[in-house]
Amino acid sequence: MKAYYIVNPRAGRGAGAKLAAELPDRLRTHGLTGEIRTTGGSRDGIRLAREAADAGASVVVAVGGDGTSHEVVNGIAERDTAFGLIPVGSGNDLALALGIPNDLDQAIEILARGHESRIDLGRFDDGWFVNSLGLGFEAQVTIESLKVRGLRGFAIYLWAVVKALRKLRCPHLTIRADEQRLDGRQLLMCVGNGPRVGGGFLLTPGARPADGVFDLCLADAMGRLEVLGVLPKSLDGTHVSNRHISMLQAKIIEIESPDGFPFHADGEVIDEARHRLRIELRPRALRVLVSEAKAKELDGAAAAGAGTITPTR
Repeated sequence: MKAYYIVNPRAGRGAGAKLAAELPDRLRTHGLTGEIRTTGGSRDGIRLAREAADAGASVVVAVGGDGTSHEVVNGIAERDTAFGLIPVGSGNDLALALGIPNDLDQAIEILARGHESRIDLGRFDDGWFVNSLGLGFEAQVTIESLKVRGLRGFAIYLWAVVKALRKLRCPHLTIRADEQRLDGRQLLMCVGNGPRVGGGFLLTPGARPADGVFDLCLADAMGRLEVLGVLPKSLDGTHVSNRHISMLQAKIIEIESPDGFPFHADGEVIDEARHRLRIELRPRALRVLVSEAKAKELDGAAAAGAGTITPTR
């Protein structure tokens, strides 16, 4: 296995830098070797991953969080290169979706055993997302989280929620999700390929990354007190029964807004005032290294497929 490891030293508020020094020894313990590259700034992971794929890498491993994974995937998408993950980020939402533990040695052992499957990817503009794309309030929380200093893990996102509530706005959206159409003011929309965002919010608890369909969570326009009433329920996925929440599935989503909306992809802020966006699912577009049990689960989900459901309003 010709492997490249793309390490983000800033991941996990500096945990990536500590791991970079330990990584060669940890890999050797599991019988692994490979080229280790360190990112130096935004989008550097895309360049390094693309260079690794061009050099004939059989697998490129993201050593970092969801942002690092996002960049590595954007560097190897549509290439015959597998994706691996050693999670050391603040949220590690993709790791949850892929069944990769936060324990470093357990994650490395998954790479060593080399069980492979394929998962779906999301396509937007000229980019890709692997776990989720969110807009409206969810994206504003992401924007605020990038400004937080002195906190770690899920606490970052909780504080970001408080900050985002101060800037609460609910843009008018016209949403076409396959044959379904919704029109009105919305608090947020989450397009889930995986179940969790923000390190703890199960906005799309039924989403599976290989079932051939996106799970969508839409929240009607709400005031601050209503948001505070619904938000805690998203920690265990029980928000889906709230009257302000619509859950549906789709493969192609088109969004228009006269007001403009912010949106993120895998926690990376893409735009803060977008008026039109098209999102498309690309089934089984990415090779991934996961545990044997997870590979069987993903392959089973892909074989079973999924149909489109109607809104739960």
